[in-house]
Amino acid sequence: MENTLLAIRAGKAVLCEKPVSMNARQLQRMITAAKKQKVFLMEAMWTRFFPAVEQVRKWLADKRIGRVLALEADFGIHFKVGPSHRIFNPELGGGALLDLGIYIVSMASMIYGSQPKKITSSVHFSKSGVDDQSTLLFEYEQGATAVLMSSAQVHIRPEVRIYGTEGQIYIHELFICPSRVTLQVVGENPETLSFPYPGHGMQYEADHVAEYLQKDKLQSDIMPPDESLAIMRTLDKIRRQWKLTYPNE
Repeated sequence: MENTLLAIRAGKAVLCEKPVSMNARQLQRMITAAKKQKVFLMEAMWTRFFPAVEQVRKWLADKRIGRVLALEADFGIHFKVGPSHRIFNPELGGGALLDLGIYIVSMASMIYGSQPKKITSSVHFSKSGVDDQSTLLFEYEQGATAVLMSSAQVHIRPEVRIYGTEGQIYIHELFICPSRVTLQVVGENPETLSFPYPGHGMQYEADHVAEYLQKDKLQSDIMPPDESLAIMRTLDKIRRQWKLTYPNE
């Protein structure tokens, strides 16, 4: 937050790595400053800008799988590091939720277009006091659900499975930077599309920001600050359930 505010006050556009802040209060300060200075601000959720994810959004917009009623998304990495590493360090906002869980919570937000009306969760804490594994159950209107698992202790296959009344969509491993997605409509053969890309894939997000800056737009339509704020509020609610706070909050 401090670095982002310095850049904003200097009149600089900001693309801030996810999670864009430690909590919603911090992000609100950043958004308010960006609006005051009339500069661009976006959370760097690179996943949303891959061609494969653009295809998923098109399938969803076209109602290819009907009404979405269930989502499963998982992301786990076995971090073989000590308690001073950022993933476990409470001073740095450590924990699996803010480092890995942000991806799956943001994915749920993109797919459903809203935040859950009810959150149920289970959590395990590391020796340093931050979460190292959790399972989240999100409940939405009309019975829709999302089951999300993140872990800093074990590898969990990073895939996304979207279930609708007329079929399913799969974002294959590694869903945070995917190159392959599958559409399975009821009664039809599955359709798998490949979107190979050079390098690590950061260019799609960078190109998006460059395009918006050239057009003098102050926020993205794909990852708008207000949605990032809503997602941070959801993460805040989860941590309140766990009674997990950071020293500098």
